[in-house]
Amino acid sequence: MEYSTCTVIEKHMMMNNDVNDLIMLGVVHRDSGGYRLLAERLEQFMPDIITLEFSHYGLNYRRVMGKTYKKRIMEVILKYSGNREKLNRDAFSELVSFANVPYEYRASVRYTDKHSGLLHLIDLDMFSYVKLQKSEELFSPSNIERLLFSEQGFTDHGERAVARLFFEGGIKIYKYTEEMFIRDRYMSGRISMIKKENKNKRLLHICGWQHLDDPYELYAPLNPRKVFIYDKTDCF
Repeated sequence: MEYSTCTVIEKHMMMNNDVNDLIMLGVVHRDSGGYRLLAERLEQFMPDIITLEFSHYGLNYRRVMGKTYKKRIMEVILKYSGNREKLNRDAFSELVSFANVPYEYRASVRYTDKHSGLLHLIDLDMFSYVKLQKSEELFSPSNIERLLFSEQGFTDHGERAVARLFFEGGIKIYKYTEEMFIRDRYMSGRISMIKKENKNKRLLHICGWQHLDDPYELYAPLNPRKVFIYDKTDCF
């Protein structure tokens, strides 16, 4: 399995590649520097169409509930205003990022608005619905207190480090789940249909980096060029 890596690339280099190539751009969700880096990569690849591992349900849910959840976070912080030195800033960042519309969507909308491109949200609503039903528990005041002010409340799993182990050392310490298989089968089918309906258009798919693994080769018929967004060398 081959992966390309990416850094600042002259646009004319990108345009010399086959416009029918599919680019799979693997990202780390909720990464603090993700928006800036993704915006740069989109300008480098210059896709006509973007597909995104994100569901319409997930987008609408955050638009409706995001402000409520962020208000609860601030209420807890104000309650502990005398102990702000104990605030777990990593947990705070994770909670706010979860409540916000993801940076992948915001960067994609900005790019497609600027370049008159198309954006498709192609993930399954069903799994978003199931996961987001747990949000009320996650954002309950007691749980927010535990995550933000308890030493045992939050663990940073070092997502970027886990990705590095996989891409650079071939060390796989995450599990490709049945849910991922079902979602990848569905999303690869959606991408295939979009490509057939938009011949001679440059298509880029944004997904969590684990989906680049593709152990069942669901994306293989699309002949994708896989790129891990945080790598430092040229893609092509």
